[in-house]
Amino acid sequence: MFMMMGSAISAVYLMLTGDTSSISHWDLNNSPPLLILVIIFSFVATIYLMNLFIGLLNNEINETKTREAFLNLRAEMLEEIELLYMLPHQRRKPNWFPFIIFYECNTVKLREHIRDIQNGKWSGYKRPYISEALIKALSLPEEQPSLKKIEDIIKELSLRDIGKVLKDLPVLKQDIKELKESIEDMKTNK
Repeated sequence: MFMMMGSAISAVYLMLTGDTSSISHWDLNNSPPLLILVIIFSFVATIYLMNLFIGLLNNEINETKTREAFLNLRAEMLEEIELLYMLPHQRRKPNWFPFIIFYECNTVKLREHIRDIQNGKWSGYKRPYISEALIKALSLPEEQPSLKKIEDIIKELSLRDIGKVLKDLPVLKQDIKELKESIEDMKTNK
């Protein structure tokens, strides 16, 4: 199998796919150099394939970042054209600039993204405007309450409830007394 170049290349290719039939008729226990060569081959092939995949992944990441940069630049250019180079009657055309634009997005990711913007983790060129209507629609608080604030709110509510019960206690005692009297009257009137 390894006598001619073509068969040797096909044997190496088959070894890459996991087929070891090209060296199966040799006993690896009695041939240490062959065992060492197989180990070196598998190690080198693994390292080579990992580097190849890392390089391909790196190219894809760079292309994605390039695409994002292109879209950001395009948006900035369109914004500049709309503000500076268009006449007012052109900006009022509803077929060019519709009054309502519908976006479809995942609300969980949108909440996280808006929280990042509110917390100052925005990495873009300009900080985007977030309307109050959007914040209300997503039910976002102004700031995330801390554990201490939550504990204070719970204590305040429980103290307020206890205060209400204590205020109502004399009224409740009076009601119970009146009920007892009415029950006694009913018993005696029979």
